[in-house]
Amino acid sequence: MRPSSPSSRKFARRLRRAGVVAGVLLLLFGALSLDCRPKRQEGEPRLLFAGTRSGPLLAGAGKAELRLPEDLPLAGYRPFGRQAERPGAPLYARSLLLQVGELRTAIVVVELMTMPEALAQRIGGLLDSEGADCGIVAATHTHSGPGGYDRELLPQAVAVGRFDEDVERAIAHAVAGSLAAARADLGPAELSIAEGLPALNGNRDRRGAPADDRLTRILLERTDGRRVAQVLRFAAHPTLNARGVGPHGDWPGEAMDLLEEEGGVTIVLQGAVGDARAEAGPDRAAAFAGRFAERVHGLHAGPAARPLTLGCAEAELDLPAAALHSMVPWPLGQAASNLASFAAGSTARTVALRLDELVLLAVPAEPTFAAASLAEQVVEARGFRGRTVSLAQGYVGYAPTQEEVEARVFSSRFAWYGGELAGRLAAGEAKAAEAVTRALLPPKRLEVQGHGSR
Repeated sequence: MRPSSPSSRKFARRLRRAGVVAGVLLLLFGALSLDCRPKRQEGEPRLLFAGTRSGPLLAGAGKAELRLPEDLPLAGYRPFGRQAERPGAPLYARSLLLQVGELRTAIVVVELMTMPEALAQRIGGLLDSEGADCGIVAATHTHSGPGGYDRELLPQAVAVGRFDEDVERAIAHAVAGSLAAARADLGPAELSIAEGLPALNGNRDRRGAPADDRLTRILLERTDGRRVAQVLRFAAHPTLNARGVGPHGDWPGEAMDLLEEEGGVTIVLQGAVGDARAEAGPDRAAAFAGRFAERVHGLHAGPAARPLTLGCAEAELDLPAAALHSMVPWPLGQAASNLASFAAGSTARTVALRLDELVLLAVPAEPTFAAASLAEQVVEARGFRGRTVSLAQGYVGYAPTQEEVEARVFSSRFAWYGGELAGRLAAGEAKAAEAVTRALLPPKRLEVQGHGSR
């Protein structure tokens, strides 16, 4: 038998080493592919606050400009934010206070891309100081707004940029100013509601599939016809502004500024925006806002019943475990979910705000139309009109249905909690909605065992 040559022995050693490395990598991949996520609580949603009153309505609205630091990054489109190439336009916080009897509620909207939980809680403290027991705190979802407002590392890395205490402080100061103006404006008002289909959006996940195409208009006026405020709920991603221009409110900011020239404060809330795109080309924010305003003018609101019923309820729900399988390539799904689970939140909150027969369902996510319909159908089965408000009370990512996650639609690529989140949110919404659609209930904040309240 001929002895092996030095080159053949060297090749054999390399082959053995490669086999060892491959084996170690295979074992490591196998270990990471195991579901190592900490077990999550799966309790029923818990009611934190509920109140429903009927009687004469008081309303007041206000706005205040965001005095932001210079040279701050813009949120959206790029990891760690991006720098503006050209200046944008002033941004605002807008607030509406509503009161019937001893129940005072609020709607607050800020021209931001998202509304992180820490900021929502800080604004919630401002609502408390104004005597508002419960309310909706939302972002317009502009993708050209300021960055630096989110304390969590993942949003900072994905799109918002490094957290800046001065940015959060400036936002809170503007919200406080808008609430103070709304309180000073509080007085008798009449409410009317209208809804239409403006044909201004489409489904970006599945062309031709239904989207949340309903434009809901809530109009508040003094008895002499002077406008106090209007709340407009419509779903369309604000991605029309030129990407190098900012900070800028994109089409919601343009629309609010335009409509406020007629008097009063205008608030734009996003509907089920997860899969809703604006039917317009890039750099068309102003043109889209003009078309949107025309559709608003075409809605003739009918007066609400008298006496008006106002209700507000807040519920807390347990979030599922992180599930990033549709966000990353197939072999890495479980491993990424395992790692993300250690930073993922464990609870979230929803709010149901009742205005006569309309119930606004505020969620801390971007639900698709199919996901939003889960809770809306429950509300409608009780004889009310349920309408979803996205990007409120916090932010936990996109919320597609399980079927949409399995189909790997575009929205599922940003679903931090997979397809299970939609059902959890719907259960929380249903819990809050049930509280405001039953018999009149004195305002009461509830102490939930083992869970804090605002």
